Amino acid sequence: MMKVFSVRGIKIFYDEKLDGGGTSFGQLYVLIIKRLIGKLKTCFEAFSGPAFIGFSLLAHNLCEELVVADINPEAINYVKMTIEETKLRGKVLCFRCVGRNTG
Repeated sequence: MMKVFSVRGIKIFYDEKLDGGGTSFGQLYVLIIKRLIGKLKTCFEAFSGPAFIGFSLLAHNLCEELVVADINPEAINYVKMTIEETKLRGKVLCFRCVGRNTG
């Protein structure tokens, strides 16, 4: 079932089974980044799921652009929905990464 988690005007779309804590402890990253690093040009969220952390950093103006990557196609579909619905095209790139042994 689709849900929406809002952070400062950004509606993050997700399925409950994809919430690994991003709607709760994941929000602590905003405070940590703000205090220890400050604003960056680009933030990258690996293993992003629906990208709660990345979109939250963007919503709090802690990065100008966001790049997210996850192996789960369902998570990436929700990221794409968030990008489209919140008109963030051009500010957010998302990739579905498939792990492969290259050795």
